[in-house]
Amino acid sequence: MFRKIFIGFFAIICFLFFTDTAYSETPSRSWEEAYDKKNIRHSSGMAVDSSRDLLSLPSVLYNYPSNLDFTIAETPPIIEFGIPQLVPEYLSSGGPYGGWGRSGFGPDGKFYFTIGNHNRYAADAFLFAYDPATKTHSRVLSTKEVAGWSDSEYGDGKLHGDPVISPDGDIWLLTFWGPTPSLSDFGTSYFGGHLIFYNIFTKESEYLGRPVADDSWPAHVWDWRRDRLYAVGEWSRYYGKEGYGKFLVYDTANREVVFEGLPKAEGGEEIHWYHRAVLLDRESGIIYGTEASSPYRFVSYNPANNKFSFLNAKLSSPIRAWTDKKDASGAFWVFDYDGNIYKFFPAEDRIEKLGKNWMGGTYIADMELSPSGRYLYYPVASISSDYGFPIVQYDTKNNTKKVIAFLSEYYHREYGYGIQGSYALSISDDGSSLFVQVNGRFCPTVRDMAYGRPAIFHIKIPASEREGDSPLPKAGDANNDGRVDGLDYVIWVDNYGTSSGANFSNGDFNGDSRVDGLDYVIWVDNYGT
Repeated sequence: MFRKIFIGFFAIICFLFFTDTAYSETPSRSWEEAYDKKNIRHSSGMAVDSSRDLLSLPSVLYNYPSNLDFTIAETPPIIEFGIPQLVPEYLSSGGPYGGWGRSGFGPDGKFYFTIGNHNRYAADAFLFAYDPATKTHSRVLSTKEVAGWSDSEYGDGKLHGDPVISPDGDIWLLTFWGPTPSLSDFGTSYFGGHLIFYNIFTKESEYLGRPVADDSWPAHVWDWRRDRLYAVGEWSRYYGKEGYGKFLVYDTANREVVFEGLPKAEGGEEIHWYHRAVLLDRESGIIYGTEASSPYRFVSYNPANNKFSFLNAKLSSPIRAWTDKKDASGAFWVFDYDGNIYKFFPAEDRIEKLGKNWMGGTYIADMELSPSGRYLYYPVASISSDYGFPIVQYDTKNNTKKVIAFLSEYYHREYGYGIQGSYALSISDDGSSLFVQVNGRFCPTVRDMAYGRPAIFHIKIPASEREGDSPLPKAGDANNDGRVDGLDYVIWVDNYGTSSGANFSNGDFNGDSRVDGLDYVIWVDNYGT
C-alpha cells in the first residue's frame, strides 16, 4: 500500500514539475546566474575538493534517532565535480534535462553516461564520456543526429538503459520516450524506440531503426559475449496495468530481432516483466527480472532454449537495483523498490533477505560491487537527497554501512548546486574510485533542488577506507605472483578451449568465462610487466 501511495505521489510531483517547465525556460537562467557561485556550469573541466566537511552529519539527519545504523569514514575522499556541457544550454519548452539511465566504465579508462532533454518534439538524448586522466567531460553521441528525426517529429528524449561497453569499445543503445505517448499517437506520430550502435574507439555510429513499433525501452542490457541485446518496454501503461511491457531479444551480430512481444512461460501463462530491470548473468547468459505486481516472483529468459520461466524466489516489491556480477557465494546483490536488501542465488532459485539499504529503506536505482566483492557501494537516493545524499559503502562481510561522503549540503554551500538524486553509479576496475551522475540544479537552498542541470562526481576512495578489499591481479597474471610471464602462459595453454565456467586463475583474463585467443592477446600485451 505504501509503495502504491508513494508511486502516486511521485507521479503527481513529476506531472506538476514537467507541466510547469513546459511553459518556462529550464533550468532557470536567473537562478543559475545568481547561485552558480563559481561559474562551473560553463567549464568542461572539474573542480577538485577534499574536506572534512564532507564527513559532517548533514542537518537533515539531526532529528533522526541517535542510533543511526551507519558509521562515517575517518578520511575524506578526493572528489572531482563538474557540469556536462549541453547544447542548447536552456530549453524554452519541454524538458527538463536529466539522467535516468545507468553508466559504464569503458576499456579506454573513461566513464560513460547519458543525459536526455525529456522532450516530445525537438527530443534528443546524449552519450557523454568523462576522462579521469584529463579531468574532462565531453558529449560523444546525439541520438537525434544518428537516428535523423526532425524537431517536428515525435522523438525520444531519454536513454534509460545500461550502456554496456565491450572490450572492443562497442555500445548498443535503445531510446525511451520523454513525455508518454497516448494510444492515439502509436502508428500516427509515434512509431517506437530507436536502436543505435556506437564504438568508442572508431567513433562510428549506426542507426538500426525501430525494432518494435508500439513500445519504448526504459531498461536494456547487452550481452556482448553472446551478441544479444535485451530490453523490456512500458507497453502496459496504456491499458491501466502495473508497469510492464514487451520483451525484446535482438541479435547484434546478424542485426535481427529474435523475439519481441509479451513473454509467456511454459503452459502459456503471461509474464508481466517489471519494466525497470533486466539483470544479466554474464556466466550463463540468462536474463532475470521480477513480476511487476505481487507476488513479485523472479522471472527469467534463457537464450539457450529461448524459454521464459517463473522462479520460486520472490521479493517484497519489484527489483530496482542489482550488481553486475555475482559474489564468491554465487549471489547477485539486489535492492527492491522499497529498499530491502537481498542476495539472489540464481543457481539455487532462492533469496536471502538482509535488511534495509538505508534507514527504513529507500528507492535506489543503482549499486556497484567492489572487484573483490567485499564492498557494495550506492548513493542515497535516486529521486530525493533528503538524507544529505550520502555515498554508502556496505561491508558484505559483516553487513554494516559506512558513509564515505555526504555531498548535498557541502556542494550547495560551496557551489550553489542542489542535488536531486542519482540513477547512475560506476566503479573503476581496481575499486579505488566511483563515478556518480546526479540530477540537480543551481538554486537558493538545498530544498529547492530539482531536475534541469545534471552533474557528475568522480570520488576517489582513500585506501584506508576500503581495507580488506584485495586488489585484482594485473591483466595476464594468472598465478597472481605480480609478474606476467611464461608461467601464466602455461596456465592459459592448459585451459585453452574451456567454453564456460573459467575464471581469472584459469587464464580467462577478459571475464567472459571462456579461455580463448582474446585472453592470449591480453597476456601478450602485458608480457614482461
